[in-house]
Amino acid sequence: MTKLSEMKIDGLPVVDATKPITLHIGQHDIPRSKHRNPAACVAAQACMRDLGAESARIHLSRVFIKMPGKKQWVRYATPGSLRSEIIAFDRGGRFIVGEFELLAIKPSHRKAYTKKYNDKRRRHDLGKKTGKKRINHVTKGVRALAHIGMSAA
Repeated sequence: MTKLSEMKIDGLPVVDATKPITLHIGQHDIPRSKHRNPAACVAAQACMRDLGAESARIHLSRVFIKMPGKKQWVRYATPGSLRSEIIAFDRGGRFIVGEFELLAIKPSHRKAYTKKYNDKRRRHDLGKKTGKKRINHVTKGVRALAHIGMSAA
């Protein structure tokens, strides 16, 4: 897993959003969009039109926005309602337009907190096996988890 301080998109650093923003997605954003493309989907088109973003990458759990003149990307949490619309759209269904609140990253999901938590957990769990193996469900038929332009420094 890439540490946020090392995360870069197109060579620019990624920082966490501290305040939510509202995104207005309209019917006119749909014809210009592409299925399964985080940089050209309905929500990315709306970010560029509504927020004046230079570029946007919309993933199932995170939204990355680059504003003009800024030398960084801002990371937001994707709300569940937008995630559902993305899944339907990527699978060939309709995208229902509306307002979506892109969420600020919770303090517990920020780099400093997760590093401290993971270090403490590693020390505590050394050599222990804990119960049942967790089964992860992967949503299929939707955009890729990582964009080609993302990299670790």
